[in-house]
Amino acid sequence: TDEQVNDIERLANDVVRMNLPVTVDILPRIEAERMYGFSLYQGGVAPSKNLRTISIGSFDVEGCGGTHISHSGEIGLIKIIKTERIQDGVVRLEFVAGEKAVELIQKRGDLLSNISGILECPQEKIVESITVMKDGFEESRRNQRGVVKQFSNIIANEVISKAIVVGDLKAYVNRNEFLDEDYHITIGAASIEVEPNLVYCGLVLRKKKI
Repeated sequence: TDEQVNDIERLANDVVRMNLPVTVDILPRIEAERMYGFSLYQGGVAPSKNLRTISIGSFDVEGCGGTHISHSGEIGLIKIIKTERIQDGVVRLEFVAGEKAVELIQKRGDLLSNISGILECPQEKIVESITVMKDGFEESRRNQRGVVKQFSNIIANEVISKAIVVGDLKAYVNRNEFLDEDYHITIGAASIEVEPNLVYCGLVLRKKKI
């Protein structure tokens, strides 16, 4: 959950701020497993006979080939950017650290600033403003559906008049990309009620694809 991700991110940054000493040891695999158990392999199993172990104070020990620092504080800020479920009980966390994390936060800050300017509202009011806009959009859609339903019979007769005869059937394809699924359902139902042999096809644009 988002709350769990925030807790993990907060804990990671707490460990960074504690500036714990980082100790590197090269141990025979059997000895490392006897000392620390198989939790060493949370980041994956190293193929070599000898295992490079990283101890971050008394907080954690991992079999690791990558962390080249003397203290946790050298990592700087940590920011989780993505989570991905790999399999049952296994979730991959993707993150940036140090300068890259600062750059990400700055970019997100710039984005919020731009959105705030477009909406002409303070940044702390962005969610409230978007919610008001969304409610207005939904109200507009409801009004549009009412108008379509009110004039559905008139539109249905126009559809039937433009339909192409295909054997014993009539076919009509509406390619207007500005019309949504609700419109096609309403008009399609009204059209086939008048002309049962009609096949109504409405093309809907989603994510720039029909």
